[in-house]
Amino acid sequence: MTPPVIGVVDSPQDQEILGSQLQVRGWAMCAGEVIVRIEAFLDGESLGLVDLCLERPDVFDAHPEAGPFSGFEQTLSMPDLASCAKGEFEVRVTTADGSTQVLVARQLVVPKAESVTNSPADATSSQSAPHVLIWARGLDQGGGHLRMAELISVLRGLDAEVTVASPDEGPMRARLEADGAKVEIVPAIPLDDVIAYDQALAEAASWVRQLRPDVVIAYSISGFPAVELAHLAGASSWLRIGEYESPATVSAWLGKPMSAEVELRARAAVALADVVQTRDLATPRAYRARGWDGSFEIHREGVPLPDKTSDPAVVRAKLGLASEDRLVLCAASLWAVKGQAHLVKALAGIQEQHANLHVVCVGLDLVGYGDRLRLEVERHRLADRFRIFPFVSDLGPWYAACDALVSPSTSESLSASILEAMAHGKPVIGSDVGGTPELVIDGKTGWLYPAQDIMALSQALAEMATAPAAKLRKMGRRARRLIEREHDQAVVLPATAKAIIDLAARD
Repeated sequence: MTPPVIGVVDSPQDQEILGSQLQVRGWAMCAGEVIVRIEAFLDGESLGLVDLCLERPDVFDAHPEAGPFSGFEQTLSMPDLASCAKGEFEVRVTTADGSTQVLVARQLVVPKAESVTNSPADATSSQSAPHVLIWARGLDQGGGHLRMAELISVLRGLDAEVTVASPDEGPMRARLEADGAKVEIVPAIPLDDVIAYDQALAEAASWVRQLRPDVVIAYSISGFPAVELAHLAGASSWLRIGEYESPATVSAWLGKPMSAEVELRARAAVALADVVQTRDLATPRAYRARGWDGSFEIHREGVPLPDKTSDPAVVRAKLGLASEDRLVLCAASLWAVKGQAHLVKALAGIQEQHANLHVVCVGLDLVGYGDRLRLEVERHRLADRFRIFPFVSDLGPWYAACDALVSPSTSESLSASILEAMAHGKPVIGSDVGGTPELVIDGKTGWLYPAQDIMALSQALAEMATAPAAKLRKMGRRARRLIEREHDQAVVLPATAKAIIDLAARD
């Protein structure tokens, strides 16, 4: 018999008035069982899954047996409130053995329904040696920064002068300067106060005017102030959105809260930019659904197509794997939104049935998330099955050694590691977020599962662990062909660079 699930739902409170969105937040644990799914219901109808495996240090201090990742939280969009008759709210928790328990049942107040409308989006479209200013989030060696370095290399090959402005130093500086880019360390523009934001913007604008760029590129949504800087300096602007969520959410992930007034400036910057680049179809759809206006253009992300692969035996021998063992690679920054804690729980739920299954995480740890992740690995006694390694710039040996890649993100625009793994002929287990369904075609190039559903992730891992080797090779060949067709870096990167050069030449 499954032990009772215990926990607390902090939000919503009893008799809370329903609106267009509902924040569900709390924590839960079950002695001896892994919690694999948390779902919210209103009047018996599912509102959706709730993101679990969030850190709750307050709970961990009081209940160490709960582990560091007992929290759950999700902001859920509400249905037409006119269809909500009673307002009976429930949080249901499912454990790895398949049993479901109601953690809490509350009565919420149903107001008169209000209609919600979305604003439509608009659409738009040489001089030699243009000057390109790139406003970077930093100079770390993460995946996004590597993509930035690749673009700069191509721009330099087109004789563009490139200046990179960053608020922080980092190891990427040496590579950028070796490619001929000029790197400037500039003050960060604060996002938590609109007055300080405007003061910093005015100071930065003076420097940008002296630089006289033809086009300013904001390389992430958190760099949206660069669009205003371009406008103030009389330059064209290119805003690259590499994240699926809104600027305020991304800033919160980075530990930089954004005020409501500054978020309005972000919305204005998206509308003001000459080009708003996304890498997938899902991101512009999500922004338009939130009522954001902008000149969205899709410029695909590209990865190199390896003509030969590394010897898989090198890494597998290092890990002590036998030929019959299956290795799943998770190549992503160690960060809550990347879902590595979900992966620990998913493996814990099937570790006895699939003793041949091993997981390796490789990625940059900027916020100490890896330390808490290791505590969770130890708590589930998975130290010999779930291993964590630091970031490496060349993942080729890892792709060669693995049988599949897993991308368990709870939010993702388009994962570079999925593109790279597929280019190496590997199938992918991916959550159905952002642009992932454009790459991971269930049953063809991998396994697609509902984000935040740990039971579904466990099932996908189990299917991969038991799939015949011939099936994995066939899926990998399909994955490689998809990348060759749409994401060959030799084709898409020069096309993006040319579009930037053309924008610089606009009057």
